[in-house]
Amino acid sequence: MNEPDVIAWFDPGTTTGGALYDITNDRFDSKQYSAEELPVAVEALCIGYGRRLAVGYELYIQTPRPRPGSSAKPSNDAIAVIDAACARHATPQIKGQPSSARMLGGTLVFLRRLGWYRPGTRHANDAACHLFRHLIRMKPVPENIRRALPEGY
Repeated sequence: MNEPDVIAWFDPGTTTGGALYDITNDRFDSKQYSAEELPVAVEALCIGYGRRLAVGYELYIQTPRPRPGSSAKPSNDAIAVIDAACARHATPQIKGQPSSARMLGGTLVFLRRLGWYRPGTRHANDAACHLFRHLIRMKPVPENIRRALPEGY
């Protein structure tokens, strides 16, 4: 089986951000999904890209002292939707990454360099940041992503 060459990454929550990069065709897209839209979107990705697709998401880790007003339920529900769709379609999953929100701010510079930044879509941009961080850990780093990095990065 060939390695997936399309990577989708989700930032789960009440509004779930999603980002997708087709390495072979150098095509990027990002969107935000409501709880009602997410199952349809993930199913469509799994069916549409088939074995070319791998899916990752930010893990939601509940801490003993969550932020006031925050709830794990929407994030855990979104993760369950993603897991179920991937299982139904035998879509490979990338090991989820814990939240690194404090580290995403600097990544926005690279999103702008790549033309991936979408004003007014914070959740989609968060997913794109996670996707970018995954891509720069790949071996080899996709050529178009590598070109956006500073020398020696």
